[in-house]
Amino acid sequence: MEWTICERPAEVYDIEPTQRSAVVLSSGGLDSSSLISMLLNLGWDLTLIHFDYGSTHHEAEYHAFLRLVEHFGIEKERVYVVDLSSLKRLVSKGVALLDDQVDVPEGYYTEESMRQTVVPGRNTVMISYGLALAESLGKKFVAIAAHEGDHFIYPDCRIDYLRYMSQTIFLASDRKVKLLAPFAHLAKWEVVSVGNRFNCPFELTWSCYKGEPPKHCGTCGTCVERAEAFQKAGVEDPTIYDKDPCSFLRNKED
Repeated sequence: MEWTICERPAEVYDIEPTQRSAVVLSSGGLDSSSLISMLLNLGWDLTLIHFDYGSTHHEAEYHAFLRLVEHFGIEKERVYVVDLSSLKRLVSKGVALLDDQVDVPEGYYTEESMRQTVVPGRNTVMISYGLALAESLGKKFVAIAAHEGDHFIYPDCRIDYLRYMSQTIFLASDRKVKLLAPFAHLAKWEVVSVGNRFNCPFELTWSCYKGEPPKHCGTCGTCVERAEAFQKAGVEDPTIYDKDPCSFLRNKED
């Protein structure tokens, strides 16, 4: 079908050079930065869009995003920062990333603990903004770095959602824009492998929900997930952790 989503890295290679333009949803994190690294190395014309949805860790993410923009040499006219802080007022209650009264889960994510980090509607809102920007700039795709590790609890990272969303934005843009989600079937460690292959500057990225730069906390779920991904990929982890996340990795093995 015309709207079919690009959902595997190999499919990116099959896209005609004249179609290789995208608005990339970029948090400043490991996944989106790996995606940017891959696309730039394959000659894509990219515009980056970053969102402030009022999360407790946004300042660290934002500064990571700015460092990455500089590293990749993205011109300022190709960089957009969108204020979505109103989303926090709508959905913050009980959400660990938005509600100061809710502790950020530590250690390995379980279905119960990960559920506390779900921000209702987040990807749908962000993709919609990405669509509006892509259509106005004449870009062919909105690119998102959703991966398989997020599927079991984040409904807006699952492949069915991404496929329907691709159809939605394709029709909404009068068949001009589609969704690019080449990590949709990859585990987190496989994303690291792709990023490493394309020289992603992992040391500039930020994942932590609790720490303060330059140190990741090493105890929150995203830190543990990050450390495990590097370990499984066999890639050196350049992250500076306040506490060693390896204790959680050993506990899981036990």
